Amino acid sequence: MKSAVSDCYEPKYGEPLRIIPKAQREQAIKRAGYNTFLLKPKEVYIDLLIHNKINNNKLKKDITNSQSSNCNYDKYRLEQVEYLAERLEKASIPIISSGGGHAVFLDAKRFLPNIPQSQFPAQALAAALYVDSGVRGMERGTVFAGRDSTTGKERTPKLELVKLTIPQGIYTYAHLDYVAEAIMSLYKKRNEIKGFKWEYEPKILRFFTGRFSVIE
Repeated sequence: MKSAVSDCYEPKYGEPLRIIPKAQREQAIKRAGYNTFLLKPKEVYIDLLIHNKINNNKLKKDITNSQSSNCNYDKYRLEQVEYLAERLEKASIPIISSGGGHAVFLDAKRFLPNIPQSQFPAQALAAALYVDSGVRGMERGTVFAGRDSTTGKERTPKLELVKLTIPQGIYTYAHLDYVAEAIMSLYKKRNEIKGFKWEYEPKILRFFTGRFSVIE
């Protein structure tokens, strides 16, 4: 639900938003090995990768003081998370309904039932969302889980998620509408999304620097 003070923060406190053409996004994600962590900031339109792009307390105080005294910084952010989750649920997009205080989680297993976990559906979904819309989220599934230290086999977690983290004081509800509509559009084309295989798998922190290729 939108707050009565939903417009009390303005995007001027964040980075300029510029979307590059889809052809360039396709080149960017391929160059990044289909790993959204390896995209350059200038290649991203709406960045939902990390939880707090404004982590300077003085800047946070300046934002609050410059606006109406009725603004509640933390409440505003929680309402944005709730708003995005509600929009997606109403459109029957598979998400984790419990959500979180800082993020919305797409359920990649249900979003892409045609892609087995061995082909990293959450990674594939995060990459497809970026290509289709310029929105960057992060994988939280098999890639993040890593390999068993004893057997060397891939761990297969119960959940395959794409985390859409709402940064503090950056985006308006109009930006969240764009994100919601981008996901709805992608959901209609979900059968076109293909799984991945490892191109380069580092021994540690593979979700940061690992690279993938598309399984044709």
